[in-house]
Amino acid sequence: MSALLVARDAASSRMKTTSTSSRGGDSSATPRLLKQSMTALVRLVHPDVLAATHPDLSSANAEALAHLQGTLDGVQKRRELPGAKVRRLRFYVRDEAAGEAGVRAVPFTLRTTGGDCRNVLRRDLGALFASVGIEREFSWGEGDWSTTRTEEEEAEEKRRRNEYAET
Repeated sequence: MSALLVARDAASSRMKTTSTSSRGGDSSATPRLLKQSMTALVRLVHPDVLAATHPDLSSANAEALAHLQGTLDGVQKRRELPGAKVRRLRFYVRDEAAGEAGVRAVPFTLRTTGGDCRNVLRRDLGALFASVGIEREFSWGEGDWSTTRTEEEEAEEKRRRNEYAET
């Protein structure tokens, strides 16, 4: 349990120094990469964290984490767009304020559109991260989505974002 608290404190400390843009602070700070946010999430919900005290919840975390990572791996490693579906997952995290069990349920809805759904995933993952104490904002890393669109499409999106930011 102390290892979890250390990991959670470290994640919290990194959150405070990574980006304050979602709280109205310095908008020039760069949000952490998805990989960093996912690493922090895995530290909190890894099945081993609850295996000794709550084996049933540990199994639920294993299943939910496998599904989430499988969806992301499909885009990142196999270069496949995820199929259109809505999957309701539930993670469990240690939380001393959660009463006698010391574990809190964190519901999560993973929505994919069957196409380039990075904005939908950004919103859904951001909500999950925030609900477990990880910075909501993140940026896609190199290769996370680059294979799903042409360079022209990416340049057009960048141009539109710049126009929007100037208004």
